[in-house]
Amino acid sequence: MFSGSGVQLITSAYVFGACALAFATLPFSFIVIRGLMKARDNTNGCSDVFGIFCFAFVVHTVSCTAFMLCIYMLDIQAQVYTQNYFQDKVFSIFWSKSKQEAFSIAGVSSDAIADGAYTTLYMVQIIAKFLYLLIPIAVFFLGISYGVYQAKKDSYRQDIMYVILFSVISSTVASFLFLLWAKIASFALFIPNGDLLTLIQEEYKNLI
Repeated sequence: MFSGSGVQLITSAYVFGACALAFATLPFSFIVIRGLMKARDNTNGCSDVFGIFCFAFVVHTVSCTAFMLCIYMLDIQAQVYTQNYFQDKVFSIFWSKSKQEAFSIAGVSSDAIADGAYTTLYMVQIIAKFLYLLIPIAVFFLGISYGVYQAKKDSYRQDIMYVILFSVISSTVASFLFLLWAKIASFALFIPNGDLLTLIQEEYKNLI
């Protein structure tokens, strides 16, 4: 596994990159979606939602920390080949911005096998990019939707300013929760030269 061959490095990059994405997103998403579905019919409202997110962040922190520790342990085992094999090599390839950059880090030339490995890596990178561009938008609209829902539950006050106030508060809280989620997720993603928030900002700038 630690032979250091270029193609194997690229293969390890998309395997461990996909695992990092799974550890950083799936446990948190599962707890939140499952919790909100159960809390929808309850009458406690905000207290239920608060408890769901607290538990989700505990699970999220444990998941990201566990994956991070696994990578550190694998790097210790790989020291016979190179220092920080996974952190400096594997994840640098996964977060590379071009085929040339990936091949340069892997130390491999273009051929049928290397190009095939990179094609798979590129597909995983596209999925990762789609996720971290979509998540902030989804969080913002979910925050607004939850604010509108809570405002309309109040049968005594139905004016538009009340709905707007609830939406602003809810979207602000949702944005804060997203920032916290992204900071914790960055531990598992091993993004070189920055964190997930920096990466998202760069991608949105590229779109503009």
